[in-house]
Amino acid sequence: MSRRPRLIGAAAYFTAWLIPWKPIIRVRAAESGLVFFAHRRDVSARHIAKYGTREPHLTRWIGCELARAKPGLFIDVGANIGWHAVHAAKGGNVKTVVAFEPDPANLALLDRNLSANGADNAVLVGAAVGARRGTIRLHRYKPSNTGRHSTLTAYGYGSRIVPLVDLDGALDDLGLAEDDVGVMKIDVEGGEPAVIAGAGRMLKRTRAIVLEFSPALSQAGGLSTNELLDRLSAEGFAPFHFDEQGELAPIDVAALRRFEQQTDLVFLRKQ
Repeated sequence: MSRRPRLIGAAAYFTAWLIPWKPIIRVRAAESGLVFFAHRRDVSARHIAKYGTREPHLTRWIGCELARAKPGLFIDVGANIGWHAVHAAKGGNVKTVVAFEPDPANLALLDRNLSANGADNAVLVGAAVGARRGTIRLHRYKPSNTGRHSTLTAYGYGSRIVPLVDLDGALDDLGLAEDDVGVMKIDVEGGEPAVIAGAGRMLKRTRAIVLEFSPALSQAGGLSTNELLDRLSAEGFAPFHFDEQGELAPIDVAALRRFEQQTDLVFLRKQ
């Protein structure tokens, strides 16, 4: 679906480039009115300024799903600067947002964005998420898209070692091991199978999962999206995708096993 740029937002974004000593700019979401601070070179700043949104279909769906869920948690794995975490924190039925972000610069902006919007019900965890605890190397992507930092792919822009946690263990440590999870969102550039592998107990109390399905990236990093599909199916989840109108439509697991592109999927617990 095509979107028309907002002239005022686009003008403000391009004007920010005239002030080189202030790389962090303030942009506003059109629908919610929430404010976000982002680096002017990053795709998040550009999209929010020009269009007033990021991932609009997914944003609306998460909001509606959380409104239907029992009071509980919103888990954001790969929170970046907090577009989904901030919206969830300000929505209904969310007692606590637990946001995981391993990159220190993104984590600082995530914290700033929560504070700027008065979202005081969030816990930030500065770590990558996988199937085990320990450390892992985070490879940086170019500054135009800081959401593409990866633990699987070396892009040639440098790296650093960051903490690694599993979801079950992390929620145990936070005292949240018994709380219901309304929605869990995972966007970790192919590492989604490892995240699911470390969330066995948490999955049993989770209502919905949103994840970026990236077979090629996962396979290149030695991970299997087929194992991810098997695990979620065994836990009672059915897959859906967004159609051209932005509505959820069921998709066959067998078709996903043949899928080679990257797409957002939603897994809903079967009734």
